[in-house]
Amino acid sequence: MHRRLPLLLAILVLTTSALAKEIWLTASGTANNVFFSDARVFNPNDHDITVQAYYLPRGNINNTSETATTFTVAKRTQKILDDIVFNTLHRADVGGIRFVCPDDFIVTERVYAVTTVCVPGASLPCSTGQFLQGVEVSQALKKGVIQQLKSNAKFRTNVGAANTTTSTAHVTWRLWDKNNFTVATRTEDLQPYGVLGPSNITAYFGNDTADLSDAWISFQSDQPILAYGSVVDNGSTDQTYIAANADSGVDVVVTPPPPQQKTVTVVARDFAYNVTISDSLKQGDVVKLLISKLPGAAEHGFEIFDPDGISILAIAGLLTTPTERTATLSKKGTYIIICTNSECGIGHTNMVAEIVVNP
Repeated sequence: MHRRLPLLLAILVLTTSALAKEIWLTASGTANNVFFSDARVFNPNDHDITVQAYYLPRGNINNTSETATTFTVAKRTQKILDDIVFNTLHRADVGGIRFVCPDDFIVTERVYAVTTVCVPGASLPCSTGQFLQGVEVSQALKKGVIQQLKSNAKFRTNVGAANTTTSTAHVTWRLWDKNNFTVATRTEDLQPYGVLGPSNITAYFGNDTADLSDAWISFQSDQPILAYGSVVDNGSTDQTYIAANADSGVDVVVTPPPPQQKTVTVVARDFAYNVTISDSLKQGDVVKLLISKLPGAAEHGFEIFDPDGISILAIAGLLTTPTERTATLSKKGTYIIICTNSECGIGHTNMVAEIVVNP
């Protein structure tokens, strides 16, 4: 019997460890006296509990060597952990937090930024933020989808994830545009307990020309991960946290059709340009330019500048027969057309036209 006691104790310790509850906050931090995270840990039990919290810095690094900060939560109480990363975990960075306890517990968090962009009448400074529900590790996914993402002039979206295991997670991400076309694919090896992001989706996927006004992301991993999106209103800076949902299907990559060439017709007269566009122009369009002048018009030239003031095409003398050129409108904004012949007449300085290219 005495020989069995150490074995039974070892089994008990292993069983207790295996049954410990584990909750993750995938986005937390404190930075620049602007960004903060206020957490709450609730103990629903009729006895005090001890919780271990591991801070996991972002940067997709191996975080398995991080040590725990331990705290006690009294029975049937909520523990207030304002600015948890700095005050409790004694760090100053952005990352994730892993909580472990053998007893039942609940974790929530408010992530917010102190800002001077406030609603009318609010006192400065004010704050904007988002709510995060602590996620049990059992809810981590090998296959998931993050919906209702936006990236355009009014919104931007960040994507983030955390590897909940001590093994490297090999992840394939796909970005889908408003029309459900696959516009980017990226593979990433998430390190053990590694934390990715938050990263702007246009930079992360290397695509800032697709229509992401209503986009989504799918992912597949050989290890369970916790993934999310955060949509930021560029006007108010309000943020919306979007957790990944399980994806029961199989990705079928659908590439967008090649863009149809659009035509821009420019006809010079004294002293203006008549500009006709076959369809609305979008960033990245390859357009056919047909450039000419009206019969009887003075001698005019043509030059077009991109929104940064860089010349992309110039023609010294225009003919009544259209001159055809091809140009790529790689930047969003207003393109300016001017006459390059300063001797065309007294109205030369007013001979300007504009072409607007949408994002």
